[in-house]
Amino acid sequence: MKNTHSSSKRLESLDALRGFDLFFLVALGPLMHSLARTANMEWLNESMWVFSHASWEGFSPWDLIMPLFLFMSGISMPFSLSRYKSISDKRPLLRRLAKRILLLWIFGMMCQGNLLALDPNTIYLYSNTLQAIATGYLITALLFLFTSRRTQIITAVVLLLVYWTAMQFITVDGYGGGNYTPQGNLAEWIDNTVLGRFRDTAQVIDGKVVIADWYHYTWILSSLNFGVTVLTGLFAGYIAKDKIEEKKKLNSTSVQGSLWSLQVGCGISKCRLSKLFGQAQWYWSVAATVFCSWDFSIIGLITKDTVRASHG
Repeated sequence: MKNTHSSSKRLESLDALRGFDLFFLVALGPLMHSLARTANMEWLNESMWVFSHASWEGFSPWDLIMPLFLFMSGISMPFSLSRYKSISDKRPLLRRLAKRILLLWIFGMMCQGNLLALDPNTIYLYSNTLQAIATGYLITALLFLFTSRRTQIITAVVLLLVYWTAMQFITVDGYGGGNYTPQGNLAEWIDNTVLGRFRDTAQVIDGKVVIADWYHYTWILSSLNFGVTVLTGLFAGYIAKDKIEEKKKLNSTSVQGSLWSLQVGCGISKCRLSKLFGQAQWYWSVAATVFCSWDFSIIGLITKDTVRASHG
């Protein structure tokens, strides 16, 4: 009897890293916050910064959760999409990708955009990590399918430079021009202007759109960084997939993180390490890449980057 089950290859280090990221997000973090509230011990309360976002400037391990999800979506592409690069008619694949991206966007609106409330006055269009993954995945998948590795690397650098240039030199209505405060950066102005009433936390009060004072996550200009983070995951995926010795594979991924970290060091004297969701300068995406690459390297060493067959 013929085996009717389809078989696909999975990278065990990627599965392990994905599981670690989910465990950190949905189990360990909430558990530690509950424990700290119950115990109310000074040393434990002081250590909870590990499981909390930096308010604006600074960095914590909790800030890695979102970029790590983006990074991992890029790692999988050389394994899942390589067979399509040689196919001349990519329209069926592009339709599948469009469906996947649309579903991610809708799920994001369901999770954080109040879509299920069915109230047009409280629906928000772009406000969730799933939508950031969708944006980065779209950029990276198209580049993977239609361009060379060299072009992809150049594009990643160009996207970072475009983001930094816009944030540093463009001034509109008093926003931007090197202003990296939560209230005054260019990304904040773009989201307020383009999304308007459909920006997260927005309310119409006396005919005027008002955003919550505490809300400064930005998404539209930040999409450039989402693309870069997924692209760097793609580069790590190339390394993992290439037929080289395990030791060289691990070292190559670590070198990727080390090279990017050198750029972080060069930028850190002039830039502040601000929060991920858009106000950070180019090197925040670079910093996320450093730690994601090292995480992937460590997990790869533990699992020995085994590629196993899964049956569905």
